[in-house]
Amino acid sequence: MTQPSPALATTLSNVVAAIHRFPREVATSVELANRLAFARAWYAVRSDHGSWIFGPSKFIGYDDLDAETYLSWSNRLDGRRTEAQLRKWFVPSDLPSPTHAELTNALSTFLSRFGKAPSTMMRINVLPELLDEAEDTSTALLDLIVGVAKTLKPADVRLLSRRLESMSAPSDR
Repeated sequence: MTQPSPALATTLSNVVAAIHRFPREVATSVELANRLAFARAWYAVRSDHGSWIFGPSKFIGYDDLDAETYLSWSNRLDGRRTEAQLRKWFVPSDLPSPTHAELTNALSTFLSRFGKAPSTMMRINVLPELLDEAEDTSTALLDLIVGVAKTLKPADVRLLSRRLESMSAPSDR
């Protein structure tokens, strides 16, 4: 009998449980460990002891995956679908900040236990309440600006881009 297709994660509690389960699953599967460096979208939560725990979107974005099920379905799992689903609960930690640096170091440490390093295209996402307050405010403001910019005509976007670039250029004053 064919195993049913995994269902997208339906609740935040299922996703958090999957993030907590992922390190145990990868520790028991050499094949899963060998794929760690290819994951780009990582999601992190804090453990009860305050350390970061990570899971990749294609693993945690489906309900009730274990290493065996993940590996048997991996070529049919869709990271774009999981990332769209996970955006309901998580936000990117992509601005230079103490939290982002801490997350990057913690992910590197986690992956190094398996002889791997993060992909150069790696992104880390966290629950909004786990971001530094300054980072959270900056992210929200930047998201607002980008949202407004998406409504502009292409010529206006180019003008806005030139104005923003001129703001960061050294002044002659």
